[in-house]
Amino acid sequence: MWQRVGLSLILLIGCMASQSAQAAPPQLCVRRNSPPLPEQTHYTQGLEAFDDGRWREAIHHLEFVRLGYPSSEELALICFKLGAAYCNLGDFAEANARFSNCLEGSSDPSYYEEVFKYKLYIAEFYRKGGKKRVFNSRNMPRWQGARRDALELYDEIVSSLPCHELAAHALFAKAELLRNLKRYEEAIESLNSLILRFSRHQLVRESYILIAHLYLERAKKEPHNPDLLSL
Repeated sequence: MWQRVGLSLILLIGCMASQSAQAAPPQLCVRRNSPPLPEQTHYTQGLEAFDDGRWREAIHHLEFVRLGYPSSEELALICFKLGAAYCNLGDFAEANARFSNCLEGSSDPSYYEEVFKYKLYIAEFYRKGGKKRVFNSRNMPRWQGARRDALELYDEIVSSLPCHELAAHALFAKAELLRNLKRYEEAIESLNSLILRFSRHQLVRESYILIAHLYLERAKKEPHNPDLLSL
């Protein structure tokens, strides 16, 4: 009798285990139909806000994804959108940082040229006297000069896109900035580099004219320099 009871218990436990195993798939179905993840919600709302020109709202949502999900497959796109949003708000230091993040997180060439167009725009803003936040802190006013940042951006563009149209403009703009800083030799080097790399570019003619002005200004500053007197 006890043998029959034991056999019945074994069969009962086996049936329960079988039913439990068969009950697992419906739980997976419930999980698939669960509400969207926070990452997906913020990502969607961030892109919608960006498309509508609501820059601060876009930054709020997309920064949530960038910081909370650094391994996201859309990280490059998120950083690009953030850079553009910061640019539209005039926060160029943050914009440049996000554009650099975009380049670091993607090998997609579709972002490459657009990112450096923005970087050239930021460099030009700084070259023409635009300020950045003191200590690059969001809580500080935009009082700090950023010409050094402009020079770094020009160099980054030239080194990353050495034969691109953007590099020609970066070299010429760099020379203009160095001229304002009275760094004549470096300005001439930048223009000579432009002439050698882009011999048929429209900026070549202007480069020769600017070189002549640079030598003249340098001669006035160093009237007894024999190298300048022999020119």
